[in-house]
Amino acid sequence: MNTRQLSYILSIAETGSLSAAAKELAISQPALSKYLSELEEELGTELFLRHKKHLYPTSAGKVYLDAAKRIIAVKEQTYQMIAELSGGYQKTITIGVTPLRGSIAIARIFTQFHRRYPNVKIEMKEHYMAGLRKAILDHTVDLALGTCNDPEEPGIVHTSFHEEDLVLFVPSFHPLAYQASRDLTRLTSIDIRKFQDTPFLLATENSTIRQTADMIFQQNQMQPTVVYEADNNLILKHMAAQGAGITILSRNHMEPSKNLVYFNFKPNYSVHLTLMSAIDHILSEEERFLIVLNYLQEADNPNFRFNPNQNAQELIEEFLRDFDRKEESYMDTKIIEYVIAIAEEKSLSKAAERLYLSQPALSQRLKKLEDELGTPLFVRGKDGLSITDAGRIYVNGGHSILQIKREALKKLTSMNPRQAKNTLRFACATSSAIECIPTFRKACSDIELLIQRCNTPKAKEDLIMGRADLGVLLTSSLQHTALEYLPLWTGELLLAVPEGHSEFSQKDINSGNFNGIRGDYFILTRSPSYGRDSEEQALRMMQIQPHVICEVEDNISRRYMLNKGLGNAFVPSNSRHEDDTFRTYSLNPPFTFYIVAAYPKNITLSEPMKQMIRILLTHFDHTAL
Repeated sequence: MNTRQLSYILSIAETGSLSAAAKELAISQPALSKYLSELEEELGTELFLRHKKHLYPTSAGKVYLDAAKRIIAVKEQTYQMIAELSGGYQKTITIGVTPLRGSIAIARIFTQFHRRYPNVKIEMKEHYMAGLRKAILDHTVDLALGTCNDPEEPGIVHTSFHEEDLVLFVPSFHPLAYQASRDLTRLTSIDIRKFQDTPFLLATENSTIRQTADMIFQQNQMQPTVVYEADNNLILKHMAAQGAGITILSRNHMEPSKNLVYFNFKPNYSVHLTLMSAIDHILSEEERFLIVLNYLQEADNPNFRFNPNQNAQELIEEFLRDFDRKEESYMDTKIIEYVIAIAEEKSLSKAAERLYLSQPALSQRLKKLEDELGTPLFVRGKDGLSITDAGRIYVNGGHSILQIKREALKKLTSMNPRQAKNTLRFACATSSAIECIPTFRKACSDIELLIQRCNTPKAKEDLIMGRADLGVLLTSSLQHTALEYLPLWTGELLLAVPEGHSEFSQKDINSGNFNGIRGDYFILTRSPSYGRDSEEQALRMMQIQPHVICEVEDNISRRYMLNKGLGNAFVPSNSRHEDDTFRTYSLNPPFTFYIVAAYPKNITLSEPMKQMIRILLTHFDHTAL
């Protein structure tokens, strides 16, 4: 187990997507996909269930993810202890950023950066562009993130990936507002000279946007009336929305608004998003990675146009060529075993012999590790190698990691399918899942499907006792001690009242006034069932002792009786039909429930189970919760 690669699996689980995880990790998607495939082949089990473009952890995947989280936690704690012992962070990168926007941009990529380089500290200094340029030339910052008009200037190297168009922000009551397109992806272009008599709200003179605006005015021979200047773009936008004037901001600040319309310039004007460094500053590996992360963060931003300069192109090519292949030695389980062997043998030669390595190879790996940690793990004395305090911390952390790995692999080895490959025992507690059965039989004609129609408590019992392989049931929680829950649909339990019940409204529910229905008849679900438990919980919340006129088993009967006006009832939010006459109301607070696919924990999904889950996900038009 390589700790960097463990973060790959965690990122896939968090994002549910290989492409999103690759972007977050700043590696190529093919490399990430290949790693996952090789890992699953090595373990002999699938870690994720693939459906459409989403990945869901299997039971084996959850075991692996739990181990990964614990190993990474030990790694980070171990490193922190070593760093504190040797005086803290081994390296600091100082970044100059523009107020607000620059700080936000760095904050978005900090987590990804820290995962790869936990020993590197990032410090941020805020300046406007004039101050950023001075800080770069004075070498008081290593990098600077901001905007510029021209990515070429003496003494400074610009790495520019994107351009951002400038846009006119105009109050919606302005006489020219009617010409604006309401489609924010296709703005109307307009001649700025048409706004000659309109007051302007502009950024302060030390900003790139203001310098660009002044250039626009000069080129169009305008003398604008500037009624307000601010160094905060959000203030300018807010004042324009209040009708104080029009302003010029970057496209990234646009959002749908009743108070503002937007125009492109004719001709178009833009600014470059750039990372600056001094011409005599050699970018470190960490700094290059930080620059690439910033590019990847904004790669899919529709407000930007990808237009890399030569420096940016070279950096991308280098990154794609080198970073996916870069091997990490820090806290790799192989390296841990090497260090433990050296500590136990107190000799490089004896450790090398024990590990079936050459002594020079082992010595080289140890040196590389010590360089990465910034401190020696062993010192040479008369009696051989003696372990340092940092070495003891590393070895203790290494033992913990190896133990977690052994436990995880033992669990994964013991997780075998619990059912025959040609049979699927299906416990179904909701009629909506029954509709999937014909699709399954058509897709898996060679599989014997044994259907068990039952309520939710019975379905849970059958799954836990091994009498069913897969079930669909209702639940108010997505956690269970013995079962895995895969959400299929999220619903809300609604109060249904027959048409003509004029003494009750949503306002009454929101205020907690149920007097209008307190003496009514109720149609409830037959007990025992999840539906009945939910209904009784809702009634207790409403402080109603119901007069039960009838108990039903399905929504068809319930809807029929509601439409006939025989009583009130509770219905799921997805059960309403066009021809229904009854009214529905949301409870306060809302009563949320889930339809889930359920199966026992610590099993490997069989092919029939995976096929049925895919069909269920498609049927319920699943969106990740």
